[in-house]
Amino acid sequence: MQNKSGFLRYGFAIKRTMKNLFRKETGTFSIEATLTFPLIVLLTFSVVFACLFFYQKVTVYHTASVAVQRAAFVWDNSAKDPVTGQFDVQHNDGLYWRLFQDDALDIFKLMFGVKKAEVTLPASSNAGSTGVAAKKLLTVSGGMAPSVTGQLIYTNRLLLRTVEAHLSQPFRAPAQVQGWLHLHRVTAEEAAYVVEPVELIRTVDLIRTFIQEVKGLISPKAAAELLQEPGKLEQQAPVFSSHEQAAAYLRKLVTGTEQKIIIAAAPERVRLVDALDANGIAHQAYYSFTEKQLLEEQLVKDVDMLKQGKVQGVVWHFFKQKSKDKVLISDSLRSELLKKGISVVIHE
Repeated sequence: MQNKSGFLRYGFAIKRTMKNLFRKETGTFSIEATLTFPLIVLLTFSVVFACLFFYQKVTVYHTASVAVQRAAFVWDNSAKDPVTGQFDVQHNDGLYWRLFQDDALDIFKLMFGVKKAEVTLPASSNAGSTGVAAKKLLTVSGGMAPSVTGQLIYTNRLLLRTVEAHLSQPFRAPAQVQGWLHLHRVTAEEAAYVVEPVELIRTVDLIRTFIQEVKGLISPKAAAELLQEPGKLEQQAPVFSSHEQAAAYLRKLVTGTEQKIIIAAAPERVRLVDALDANGIAHQAYYSFTEKQLLEEQLVKDVDMLKQGKVQGVVWHFFKQKSKDKVLISDSLRSELLKKGISVVIHE
């Protein structure tokens, strides 16, 4: 009995001690910090690396999206700049590029095994690529980072033409994180449809709906004159030694012809237009001149032509003389010309 009572007293003592221990607040902060701080650190790093992954994922997707959109945008002319769309009018892919240079035979690939136009990234690995379609894809891929790998693919199904991008790049993160996530690269895929330029659609719609309205109102010869292509000129305007040379250059520049326009019959007043283009714009070349003569004689004639509707507009072209560095015209002359509705172009 004595041993039993001693054991009970010992048990009650332990119980009171534990009860008092749990009631005390001493050391609770250390215990809570020990339990929660690792969890907070783990969650923080998880959020950081998740944001890092999604950022790199979005970057690759943006690269793929921009590549296919630019390729589809400039697909009708391999000479176009993929960013601005600008191109030299003298460079094009030919009249029948859609048939012979656009991988149109892809629609028969099941029978003949024709391959799609495809380039492998980075662009430096495609030195031997041939074909217009492959070169267009390479033009777009030139602006990508060297770390981006994958394929750019063009598929022509006659009525459905697509540019696809399958890209990937290394996932930039510590090696331990890559091992935990079993993720070493981020990937993205995007596609865009190649459509005809708006000009072609507008032309087809014009022929379909409006041609019947103007049929008979204009002769074929006059229509052909309106569709003349501009002449091919040097990149820089040449240096002239006479007004005749400048006028000849101007006629080639605007695809115009020299015309005599009668302003008044009695007394007869005639204006010799150096170059009258297909739109009825009179272009005048000035090589050696005095401002007094321009204001008192030439300006009066051109203003009368505009008032009478003889021309649709007037443009004065000033050419640099061979012995001078630039064209010298005063601000007052330029202001007076603009006030009268005459445009000014300086050739230096």
